[in-house]
Amino acid sequence: HPDAVYVSAKTGEGLDALIEAIAGLLARDSPALEFSLPSDRHDLVALLHRTGRILATAYVDGHILISAKVPDRTRNLLAQYIAG
Repeated sequence: HPDAVYVSAKTGEGLDALIEAIAGLLARDSPALEFSLPSDRHDLVALLHRTGRILATAYVDGHILISAKVPDRTRNLLAQYIAG
């Protein structure tokens, strides 16, 4: 099962990954958004990859432009980077 998320009922290990996987599933029906991220913010790029569905990526003038479908939580966290 390539999309399986392993969680320990005893220690709780993996719960963050499970929450992110569920958020990704919820993002499937979200509208596509364009994000313009500074080129040194790879942590934000990783967040988009973990929680959403990347549709396109481009590198322009020191920015990473990403078109993605993301859940509301991620959209709210990255609201300042939404292009438009």
